[in-house]
Amino acid sequence: MGRTMARVRIIRSLIIVLAGAWLCSGCDRFIDAEARIGRAQKQIAEGNDRAAFIELQNAVRSEPDNVPARLMLAELSLRLGDPKSADRELAQALQVGASAEQVAVLGADIRLALGETQQLLTQIDTGESGLAEPALSTYRGLALLKLNQSEQAIAAFQKALQADAKSSRASIGLAEALAASGQSDKALEVLNAVLETNSKDATALLSKGTLLARRGETSAALAALTDARQNAAGQLSMAQYVALLAALVETHLAAGDLAGADAAQAEIAKLSPDSALTQLLAGRIAFARRDYTNAVAAAQKALRAAPGSAQVKFLLAVALLEQGNLNQAEAQLAGLVRMAPENVEARKLLARVNLRLRRPDVAMQLLTAAQQTGVEDPEIDALLVPALAAVDGKAAARAQIDRMVAAKPNDVDELRRAASLYAVQREFDLARNTLARALKLREGDPATLMALARVEHAAGQRKVAVEVAQQAVSASPEDAGARMLLAQLAAAGGDLPRAIEQLEYVRAKDANATEARVMLASAYLRQQNDKAADAVIGELQPAGRSKFAVANALGNLYAVRGRYQEARAWFQDAARLEPGNPQPQLNVARMQLAVGDKVLARETLEKVVAAHPDSLSAAVELISLDLRDGRPEAARERIARLKTAHPNDAAVAVIEGDVAMASKAYSTAASAYESAARLAPSGSTAVRLSRARRLGNMPEPGRPLAEWLDKNPDDLAVRLVLAEDHMTDGRTDRAIAEYERAVQADARSPMALNNLAWLYQQKGDARAREVAKRAHELAPDVAAIADTYGWILVQSGDVGGGLAVLKQAVSGATPQPDIRYHYAAALAKAGQRDAARAELVELMRTKEQYSASADARKLLAELGGE
Repeated sequence: MGRTMARVRIIRSLIIVLAGAWLCSGCDRFIDAEARIGRAQKQIAEGNDRAAFIELQNAVRSEPDNVPARLMLAELSLRLGDPKSADRELAQALQVGASAEQVAVLGADIRLALGETQQLLTQIDTGESGLAEPALSTYRGLALLKLNQSEQAIAAFQKALQADAKSSRASIGLAEALAASGQSDKALEVLNAVLETNSKDATALLSKGTLLARRGETSAALAALTDARQNAAGQLSMAQYVALLAALVETHLAAGDLAGADAAQAEIAKLSPDSALTQLLAGRIAFARRDYTNAVAAAQKALRAAPGSAQVKFLLAVALLEQGNLNQAEAQLAGLVRMAPENVEARKLLARVNLRLRRPDVAMQLLTAAQQTGVEDPEIDALLVPALAAVDGKAAARAQIDRMVAAKPNDVDELRRAASLYAVQREFDLARNTLARALKLREGDPATLMALARVEHAAGQRKVAVEVAQQAVSASPEDAGARMLLAQLAAAGGDLPRAIEQLEYVRAKDANATEARVMLASAYLRQQNDKAADAVIGELQPAGRSKFAVANALGNLYAVRGRYQEARAWFQDAARLEPGNPQPQLNVARMQLAVGDKVLARETLEKVVAAHPDSLSAAVELISLDLRDGRPEAARERIARLKTAHPNDAAVAVIEGDVAMASKAYSTAASAYESAARLAPSGSTAVRLSRARRLGNMPEPGRPLAEWLDKNPDDLAVRLVLAEDHMTDGRTDRAIAEYERAVQADARSPMALNNLAWLYQQKGDARAREVAKRAHELAPDVAAIADTYGWILVQSGDVGGGLAVLKQAVSGATPQPDIRYHYAAALAKAGQRDAARAELVELMRTKEQYSASADARKLLAELGGE
């Protein structure tokens, strides 16, 4: 009975509810169009455009000839992002009696939204638009602005403001035109004046926020855009609101606020889940997270929605590039440059990719074409240098840098850039002179001093480099970059206490200085101070959970200590943080190999190669593992696949040659290196080819070196290899000639001076002593160079001086046997027979082969030894 009564009550309640609904529904049918318009206006005021849209649709259904309802529906359709429907409703309004004056402003807005800008201008010029001032000049300005005619647009907006000084739309248009013409300060003044009148003007706030973001004023931009978002209801159209959200995404990204970017992008996704913009922004966020796999996926979706979007193509290309997929990135960029030849950024990136693909001729064509457009871009000038060096030789590269300096002789930043390029070409004196000029223009400039320190280090002047870096620190004591450079250079020279002192200073000043802490931990490990290193590593670990670079660095630190399992865990974290980056997975495989797990390492490498087929580093690791496992056939098969996928890639040919060298197949190696040299000639390939020919007993092993030097006479590294080959083969005069040319090219090359001095001594040339002294002064800590100088001093009669230098040469941890013999011989000549005998007895215990072994045994016998 109870359950029956309960059911009765439920049924009764349902009947009451349904009856009420039917009654309300019936009442709604009798609401007239005017009432619906009133309800729609209220909904719009409350920011509920969708509900208002439904009311207006019902209004025109009940009264198709209602002009106000038609006009409101057209306006609301436009605001909701549907200009085509708005255009249809406007046409209906005209058919049922709307006047030209009534539809003029809305019609102009619709023309702009549909992209019919030129049509609107024609209507304005012929008087067919129905617009009156100030709207007439305002819309002229808006149309001109869309056509990138900013100066004419400024004049039009100014005319509109003469008619109505309080027109916010004309003022905002003027600000945007000023910004487009490079007058952003004036633009901000105009926008601030609008906001003084109405601080909640969402359109003005959007314009201001967008402009501030372009200027890099991220915090102020976020504040303005956030205010615009809070006041958007009833003011911004759907298109404007989406533009606001997109600006928020980009500004949050610029601020490093990925959560804020996610939130704004999620709202766009709700409004338009499959649009190109939604996917583009998703890709931008994934790229910022270094999640290149998802960045590529999102960009590909965006490209399907907007096949002609240059912005999407560029994102896809850079994401592919970060994945290591050079050929796919090149294809995207090449298509983008064909589609938009004026896109300088795409040209520059495509040139960079071609340089990495060892296609300098293609890179040079791209960069030269960019220059011919009249664009002044220092980066284009800088990129031309390596392209010219590869195609036309170092003289052409040097001439390009000379032109850069001549074009801006008083620009300190440009002088620094030129100096670094000179240094890359090993034109160290030119680099020094260029930086000296910069320091005259800006005395004591820390950035220039740091650049000079790097040049001196590259030139082999370690002590000078440290001194200059110290000057940079003294000029700017709080500059963490200067202190870290000083630490890096000091550590490279073995001065770990000095390096640690600088890094500890940065550590104490900045709790977030992760790079300095990584360097500091490494320095402590080199000192074998595990306790101090552990303390620094402990500070890094929290950041390593969320920052790829830190996680990867921690993996490297643990790997150095032989703690491979911990290293692998950190590399796995790094892979999680950058799933599209193959490098951490390669590091994982290396750790698996380090603990002897070849099976798992192979599995990891196979996955990396499958995910990143263009990654040569991954392929090389797998090929190396094949060789290590005694599977040369598998290595050759992989090489064959690489050649099929990249038939014109010099890097693949070099890998093929390296594999053949490892198998002692010198003829095959030489053929591969010859192919690489044809595809992309380089000094390193010439050296490889020469070595393969020498080991394979082929004719003229030195010819590749000589041919390379004919075109690149300033390539000191290759010249030194050729000189050493002559010296090894007993062609002393030819070796001397090559070393003399090397010294002429770089008078500060310690190795060239050292070997030249040795050859002079063999020929009885009195210049040997002075040349050896110069080499020793340039590199006093290099044992082999000290040995040459010391032995020449002994042989020329200065036994005391030579003995002092040779004592320094043997003071290292593991002196070479020949150096020890020279030291023993010097001791004997100095009358220290017992010390000489003891040194020789110890030397006899070595199992190494050395050239002076017979002389050492003879001297020991003369001294009464065994």
